[in-house]
Amino acid sequence: MDDGGQLRIVLRQITPSTLPEFCWPGVEAGDCLQLTVTDTGRGIPGDALPLVFDPFFSTKDAVGTHGMGLPQARGIVTQHGGRLDIISEVGSGTTCAVHLPAIIVKPSEADDTEEIPRARSSEQLVVVVRKEMMYSGLIDTLSDLGYCVRATSKRDEVLDIIKEYDGYDHAVIFEAAGEEIGQHRSQLLEGLDSDTRTILISSASMDDESAKALGWHGWMQSPLRLSRLADTVARAFRR
Repeated sequence: MDDGGQLRIVLRQITPSTLPEFCWPGVEAGDCLQLTVTDTGRGIPGDALPLVFDPFFSTKDAVGTHGMGLPQARGIVTQHGGRLDIISEVGSGTTCAVHLPAIIVKPSEADDTEEIPRARSSEQLVVVVRKEMMYSGLIDTLSDLGYCVRATSKRDEVLDIIKEYDGYDHAVIFEAAGEEIGQHRSQLLEGLDSDTRTILISSASMDDESAKALGWHGWMQSPLRLSRLADTVARAFRR
């Protein structure tokens, strides 16, 4: 909006009963949160719209624009089990919509009313392998539960971290995305002792048997919930 305009931001909860009113292609009926950002700018040409999520594509001519913002944004939303879509028409502005699964917690199931398992020993090390280390909530939560936590975005650093903390009980949490989700643990964490407890975080759903067949001692689906995180890690250590 080079010459000014309006920006409208709306956050709403979408349920099966309200979905038809705010329907987006590809969004299934279910509880989710919908965030829409709409501007009154010049819009995106029709031939460019299918390309906006391609890396390094940009409709701007300014120096320093790399065309990576939207691809990265879609990747982050997808990893959290959601989707990011854009509709636009020249002269009519642009709307960007983010849909994320809603976590419906009944009062009786709220985290503050549950007994949350904590670390039994100060010598229980959890190594978190995440591609986006800017998200520190998981690391802070594990630390609050009493675990010694170390994080890395590089798989080949896991063994060095474990060796550094010789004498500790170890568990490794690995966040998988895309094709990694269906790969065996030995492919993703090469050289790791088979007895080392490992937990998979995945945006895709699976069952315990599938996770076990892929070599994992536990799995969690993102977005994570405190009680699920605490219970999965505790069970991995006490198996």
